Amino acid sequence: MVKPTLVRDFKDKKISLISAGAHHSVIMTQQGDVYVCGNNKDGQLGLGDCEARNSFTYLRSLADKNVYRLFCGGNHTWALIDEFMPMRVRPRVPSPLYQEIEEIKKVEALPKQVEPKPDVKKNK
Repeated sequence: MVKPTLVRDFKDKKISLISAGAHHSVIMTQQGDVYVCGNNKDGQLGLGDCEARNSFTYLRSLADKNVYRLFCGGNHTWALIDEFMPMRVRPRVPSPLYQEIEEIKKVEALPKQVEPKPDVKKNK
């Protein structure tokens, strides 16, 4: 039996749509930002490659599109675009996911390396 896993990435985001295929998932926030995760051997994540993603990745190709439905099949994903208003008004880069914030905190917590000052000899 598979144990459910809490996805903390979206703890500060409101979700409007979720769809799952055989081995991939797609989520859309209320802001219209679309994120994908999972197997990608057939390019079903829409990221332009066939590399699997173990964590949710922002789908930039839909950043300016007004998506109103998402569907996943076994190895494919459909995003339906509003035919009357296909472009989003003022698309912007979404706020980072929880995992990205945690990575930033780790990097910021690393000690800073101080460069030694070069020896400067005074001319007498």
